[in-house]
Amino acid sequence: MTKRKSLVERIILSSAILLGGFFFQVRNHARIEEVYGNKVIITDFFPGYSFTPGPFIVMGKNKDFGLNDEVDDLYKHESGHVEQFKKLGIFYYPIVAFPSIFNCYFLEDRKFYTEMWANELAEEKYGPFADKKQYPIAKK
Repeated sequence: MTKRKSLVERIILSSAILLGGFFFQVRNHARIEEVYGNKVIITDFFPGYSFTPGPFIVMGKNKDFGLNDEVDDLYKHESGHVEQFKKLGIFYYPIVAFPSIFNCYFLEDRKFYTEMWANELAEEKYGPFADKKQYPIAKK
């Protein structure tokens, strides 16, 4: 009889498989650009989505991907998350990344603290957003 893997072992194994698949996909189906001084991985692995796993940005391609105000605002917003990572280091994950993922999937609140703070940092460093409704910042 084989011993059943613990929950921690299953999580580690699942994470390794997902990360391995992600990096294989990036290596074979992506390009890397630099925008606002940040590395941006553009891949067809996550069409229509973007996220910031720390010191770099991952953007999924979609059919209308190009240089316009909407895409520039998205770069700025995600760059704001990179700034959060620079300020918080490893604490970025419990303070920003995980709550932001929860917000994205369950709340969809553009005024959630992780998103407002990213917008504020981005606007301070990279200039104003073209669409203030899409990317609100906290009033000071």
